[in-house]
Amino acid sequence: MSAMSTVTSNPAPWSAWRWLIPVGVALFLLAAGLFCLGAQYWVPASLKIDPSKFHGLNVQPWGLFVYQAAPFLFGGCAGIIGGILFLASRRWAARETILRTAFGLFALAVGVAGWVTNFALVFFPEASYQRTTDYTGAPQPAPLAYVLMSCGVWLLCLALLMLAVLFVVPRRWRHQWSEAGDGAHQNVPTDRGPSADRGLVFGVVVMAVSVFVLFAPYMFPMSTGVQTVQTADGGTYSQQAWAALAQGLLIPLMLAGMIVLSWACIRLAVTPRPVSV
Repeated sequence: MSAMSTVTSNPAPWSAWRWLIPVGVALFLLAAGLFCLGAQYWVPASLKIDPSKFHGLNVQPWGLFVYQAAPFLFGGCAGIIGGILFLASRRWAARETILRTAFGLFALAVGVAGWVTNFALVFFPEASYQRTTDYTGAPQPAPLAYVLMSCGVWLLCLALLMLAVLFVVPRRWRHQWSEAGDGAHQNVPTDRGPSADRGLVFGVVVMAVSVFVLFAPYMFPMSTGVQTVQTADGGTYSQQAWAALAQGLLIPLMLAGMIVLSWACIRLAVTPRPVSV
């Protein structure tokens, strides 16, 4: 193996502090997101406010709204971890397959988390009904299912964008066999960049799915009614049928599809095409 191929196939290792820093930041964002999500349940003081400190005004307790920051903290955590996995696959030829696979599985895990939280009212019906005030008029924690729903749209959007990266960006390394026929081979980097054509395909498919979920109640009107479901504790609640629930996927599909589609169109416009002689 030549000196050049040795350098490209085995880049200088990352020093520990350079990868521990983003991992530490990701863990901090995860912890901060969990705190914001559960502050109103874990910290009783977050539901109390002293009007005298706010010129006698009835200010909403911070525990009732701080959960709105959780989706973006979780998104930052997932983005850092996913970015490390994907960029690492671009550095080491021998580990590219396993790291790209890990990146894809991580994106799917984020998508599953987004799916569950986006439809938390369906998956956790027992946590959907809860008093918002007690007999004294003091605020109570919001139903857990509604708090979890705040994360669904953004986690689904992030998962779709990560899958788009996996689909649009081709593998970097390829095997090059020795011309001597001795069975020797080496991993060499390719010059293939992100594919605008694949971006167009991904964007069009996702946008088509978003149009489907938007008009699902009109295409399947018999699946838009309300059905009564019995919970494990013997209670009952009303739940919309799937065609109406499908519209909950509109924002992540439309947002991710439009981002990828717009990027693909711009890349096609600015990328020079080879001129045939």
